[in-house]
Amino acid sequence: MRRKSTLRQYLESLLLSVVVVLFIRAFLGEAVQIPTGSMEDTLLPGDHLLINKFAFRWYGGQEPVRFLPFAEVVRKDVVVFKHWKASSEPAYYVKRVVALPGETVEILEKQVFIDGAPLDEPYAVFKEPARRDLSPRDNYGAVTVPAGHFFVLGDNRDRSYDSRFWGFLARDKIVGKPLFVWWSIDVARGKHSPIDFTNRLGGMFTRFFRDTRWSRTGKVIG
Repeated sequence: MRRKSTLRQYLESLLLSVVVVLFIRAFLGEAVQIPTGSMEDTLLPGDHLLINKFAFRWYGGQEPVRFLPFAEVVRKDVVVFKHWKASSEPAYYVKRVVALPGETVEILEKQVFIDGAPLDEPYAVFKEPARRDLSPRDNYGAVTVPAGHFFVLGDNRDRSYDSRFWGFLARDKIVGKPLFVWWSIDVARGKHSPIDFTNRLGGMFTRFFRDTRWSRTGKVIG
């Protein structure tokens, strides 16, 4: 039997690796970078997340496909979804589910009410005082979430573009659920240290050690 050449072995190994990576990215998990502060302090700009695309039961059309025993989306889940209005914006968004299909949601001076009951939100951050005249940021609704949709908000309520402004999130737009932060870099600090072409490699290496937020590595998202 003829032995495979070394070059052929390398090429086959490379091809197999590419196929595995593409399969994992398409069906199992994918890396997502957080570009804005809308989910502070749960997520920070510069956090890189690994998302689980099989976290929630997959929906085909209106009815759930029940051959995969995964969870339904529930209140307070952090979800990753694709925005559908502007292709120039980041492909993925991350928000928290606040209201479920059929529920009535209302916001009065930043306090969220679900079916008339106040919602306990220890994760929510407010950086400005509530204003009675400011809608829809501080005052919204009451509205009922339609079937097959969710009402989502950013944890940083004063700096989030979410369901208060663009409406309900369709279930079939949800891609998955963030698992953990696999890398985090202080992007604000990096802006003050530009890297020119002549020292790009060395500068990137330096920035990795200087600007990486090591304490956030491995942070589980909940």
